[in-house]
Amino acid sequence: MALKLGSGTRNALLSGSGGLKEIFADGVLDIYSGVGPANADALETGSQLVRISVASGIAGSGGTGGGTAGTGVGSNGLNFGTAANGTIPKNADVWSGSGTANGEAGWFRFYDTRVCQGANGTAVRMDGICAVSGGDLDMSDLTVAVGATITVDSFSITLPAY
Repeated sequence: MALKLGSGTRNALLSGSGGLKEIFADGVLDIYSGVGPANADALETGSQLVRISVASGIAGSGGTGGGTAGTGVGSNGLNFGTAANGTIPKNADVWSGSGTANGEAGWFRFYDTRVCQGANGTAVRMDGICAVSGGDLDMSDLTVAVGATITVDSFSITLPAY
């Protein structure tokens, strides 16, 4: 598995506007059904099953394609902890959300605080694969049901040493 970074994310990292912890501060993680798009600049595929925020709190309404930024996430956005040995973990907050559709998790998109959805080459976001084991986001059960609480107990990003 390999995370797919959007062009906006790669540009932000290269332009000196902050590290991953800073550019994804107060973001959200949306989990979708099916197979993810070819890259993180592409339109979301599948059905959105759940939005993960701090303690299932209301977090950003998001935007629609074409570069329209969302309203911002605010106080319920997700944050990362302290990086060590090339890995940055989620912070100690409870990352969770309530299922909004029934389905099987296939992939996720982590958005920055603007939650810019749709096809967009400048949005700061990253995609990964959901799995029970060996995914970019490991889940105890891939089944999501309407109203069920989904909790992300562990999430980290590791940059390779080479």
